[in-house]
Amino acid sequence: MLYQISDGTVSAGGRLVLDHVDFEVKGKEKIAQDRKLTIGMLRQNPDLDGNRTVEELLLAECPVKDRFSRERYSYEMEYDRIFTGFGFRKEEKKRKFSSFSGGEQTKICLIRLLLLKPDILLLDEPTNHLDIHTVEWLEDYLKTYEKAVVMVSHDRFFLDRTAEIVYALQEGKLKRYWGNYTEYRKQRIKELETGKKAYERQKQELERLEELVVRFKNKPRKAAFARSRKKMM
Repeated sequence: MLYQISDGTVSAGGRLVLDHVDFEVKGKEKIAQDRKLTIGMLRQNPDLDGNRTVEELLLAECPVKDRFSRERYSYEMEYDRIFTGFGFRKEEKKRKFSSFSGGEQTKICLIRLLLLKPDILLLDEPTNHLDIHTVEWLEDYLKTYEKAVVMVSHDRFFLDRTAEIVYALQEGKLKRYWGNYTEYRKQRIKELETGKKAYERQKQELERLEELVVRFKNKPRKAAFARSRKKMM
């Protein structure tokens, strides 16, 4: 188990959002690694230093400081690949972070996260501000991402192409479904249809019991029977 929440409760503004929920993230053999779990989150409001260049911000995250090492070279190659994959030109790395638009800044923050490669990558509406070609590039990248990814998105097509598990919020509870968004919808519709049939059966049974109570409640020899059926209702 990579990460797990058991019996968790979340409130926002005095309103109960999650009520005693269970949530888990699984990853291949990560539980056996003897090191601190790393979590990286994409936020909608970038908080990087606007006076630094993109290159300064992204290279500062490189774990290898020796500029001539093979690991450093690999990092910079990956950096170039992701940066251009998001539609930027290589020369734009020299621009200050503050000179980019809000949408571009969010893209740069996402690039930074992908370079960090956290054990759990948390993405809040990652396709916002992305054109169709960049979205397709990100989909392919996430499908081959070696670690766990948790996404919150209204982009159903994106979820269909990237998600393997869906957690749905239902009346303050989280329920886990296997498959992408389309598979989740199929399972959810089936659940609703089953629930509707159960509701109809329960409704018919209540009507039957009510009829019995009305019929026998004023008959002394049947009063106990009527009371028992009323209790069942």
